[in-house]
Amino acid sequence: MKVTQEYFKFISTLVIQSCNDYYGNDMMLTSPIIRSENMVKKRRIVWVLIKEAVPTMSLIDLANIFQKDHTTVLYSLRKHHDLIQVDKNYRREFNEVYTLFLSKHNFKNTEEDRLNFLSNQIRLLFEERRKIKLKLKQSGKIL
Repeated sequence: MKVTQEYFKFISTLVIQSCNDYYGNDMMLTSPIIRSENMVKKRRIVWVLIKEAVPTMSLIDLANIFQKDHTTVLYSLRKHHDLIQVDKNYRREFNEVYTLFLSKHNFKNTEEDRLNFLSNQIRLLFEERRKIKLKLKQSGKIL
């Protein structure tokens, strides 16, 4: 199954929500120019989790989440690989965010998960269509 941009945005949103819940702030409201060690670590964890959930996503798509260059993402993914092996605090923090993401969203990235996502998107579209028709009917613009 080909991964769509909508699916990528959906997974990105879930990962960012999990990170926001863990760290207690909204990463998307934080300026992309902030280069504090803490913010760089948070972005790295987001990129790693998204890449694990959607391995076919390009580095450019990942970089665009925080208005960064694809080489920044590449460096972060490599840095994660190094840190996870030697830094026990980083490993613990990453595992806690990863566990939160998996438990909160019951996400396994299986074919069934992708089909469920698409099914939910279709259901949401039909629900939105129903609401629009109801509003139009109430306003007298449709019979």
